Amino acid sequence: MILESFSDLYKKKILCITSEKPLTIPEILQTCKISTPVGYRKINSLIKVGFVRAVDTAVQNGKKVKKYESIFDDVKIYIDKDTLKVKVKLKRK
Repeated sequence: MILESFSDLYKKKILCITSEKPLTIPEILQTCKISTPVGYRKINSLIKVGFVRAVDTAVQNGKKVKKYESIFDDVKIYIDKDTLKVKVKLKRK
């Protein structure tokens, strides 16, 4: 799942931007320059597999909205001849 998510350009952008700081979905879409329908599908997919989680709330336009962050602090993918290695550092709660 990690390789699949990081090979998808939009999911990779979402994971990278939300690893820096928690953001609302509109902030994620704007920062990553992703259309709303595609962005919601990608974010919901990442939430479903547990790679993005709700961690906080904010008020936008008078409504309470969730802020999301990636569970990954760092991900490194190494490919060497016939070997594939993935090193993951998870964030602490």
